[in-house]
Amino acid sequence: MAYLVGPQSSRSVHGGTKARSDIYEICSRLGIRSVPTGGSGAAGKAKNLISALSHALFGKVDYYIFNFPSINPVAELAMRIFAIRHRVVLIVHDIDQERAVEPTQGLSILNSASVCLYSGSLSKIPMVGDVSSQRVHIRCWDYITDGVPQPWSNGPGVIFAGNLNEDKSPWLYDTSRKTPLIIAGRNYNAERGVKTDTFLGHFDPNIPNFPENIRWGLVWDGDSPHTLSGPTGLYQRYNQPHKFSLYLAAGIPVICHKDAAVAALVKQWKVGLCVNSIDEIPDLIKNLDSVDEAAIRDGVAEIGQKIRAGFFLSEALAHFIKADDATPVVGKK
Repeated sequence: MAYLVGPQSSRSVHGGTKARSDIYEICSRLGIRSVPTGGSGAAGKAKNLISALSHALFGKVDYYIFNFPSINPVAELAMRIFAIRHRVVLIVHDIDQERAVEPTQGLSILNSASVCLYSGSLSKIPMVGDVSSQRVHIRCWDYITDGVPQPWSNGPGVIFAGNLNEDKSPWLYDTSRKTPLIIAGRNYNAERGVKTDTFLGHFDPNIPNFPENIRWGLVWDGDSPHTLSGPTGLYQRYNQPHKFSLYLAAGIPVICHKDAAVAALVKQWKVGLCVNSIDEIPDLIKNLDSVDEAAIRDGVAEIGQKIRAGFFLSEALAHFIKADDATPVVGKK
């Protein structure tokens, strides 16, 4: 039997917990049981803590899956306790040390795991290079949604959806950018924004239904709209942002920088376009021929369906866990 250790699923209306919520949902579908942490009130937290320690210290040797990094200060201790007797699997969402934010968890725990699951090119970050645990690649984040895919649009709209905080995405507020965008998300500073942009407000990540005139979804970050620069921009060379999956799950093709980690998938799967600068987008769209557009439409439909179904995490877990009954595969360490 395999277990997922962590908080119960959250249907939050912000995207910060969406990836972890989807992992909980997909694992549940695969028959992977939950070992909840946290809880409501002191009694609930104490009950879950005792249950988790019981699994760690006395349970049959199994796979225990954790999300990494965790914002819970006791999570690393829990991972190390489980690793004494069990095969710990870490689903790696970010390497905070690389993107120049205050890390919530050290990297040494990666060596205590039996298996680390990485998306994008996170496993190629130099500071991760010496990690000795088995590496399994998640080709793409899944995105479970109650919404339906967007109808294919011939409109010119390019959306950027997500965290619009000026400190995280200063490129969004750079007035040298000439290409207007449609913007959706939280923490937008309208007073500092580019006047030609259109702000839609917040959106529910569980039902990401956007206006029908939106044709493309932009994956970008950093200091500049013209290149990948600054800590969050350079991090795009390794990271696969969750918004990549958001767009495809919603039936929206992707535009990204040609050096971004997701560019390889955009090309391989034919799900969008790659550019050097955001201001290249209008001409690139204008010159897109019908054959390439049809290929992109088909690619988005195929990959979007897999993302909505939880295909890619299931694929990665199948390297060491049987999908039918969530039991460890014999011989996989």
